Amino acid sequence: MTAHDPKLQRRIAVIVDAENMPAERVRHALQSAAAKGQIVARTAVADWRKPARKNWDATATDLGLKLVHSFPKNSGDSRSDLAIFAEALDAVHWLAANVIYLVSEDSDFDILIRMLRARDVEVHRVTKDKIA
Repeated sequence: MTAHDPKLQRRIAVIVDAENMPAERVRHALQSAAAKGQIVARTAVADWRKPARKNWDATATDLGLKLVHSFPKNSGDSRSDLAIFAEALDAVHWLAANVIYLVSEDSDFDILIRMLRARDVEVHRVTKDKIA
């Protein structure tokens, strides 16, 4: 790759909503992102105390994911969603990410996606079935 290679100019943050995305789907999202540029952040957000997240430990270690724990106070609490917003904004501001791969089945992120795109950040939504 040369200094003018567009792949070098793409700084990608992969942010996973582990509350509603199976661990095995993350590897494919990371591979897709790595083919497009330099991954500068690999983050998964969830309430990690839940037994359903137990299978994430090996995946996180294997893929080098930073795990961000959300502390919900009530059932149905959206703190994980807020943590995902914060991780995306931090990646853009502090890591100069200009591409975000948002790995989630949740549709609550439309506001975040519009806000990032308005700031010329390329956003890809990754679901269980596709990368858009």
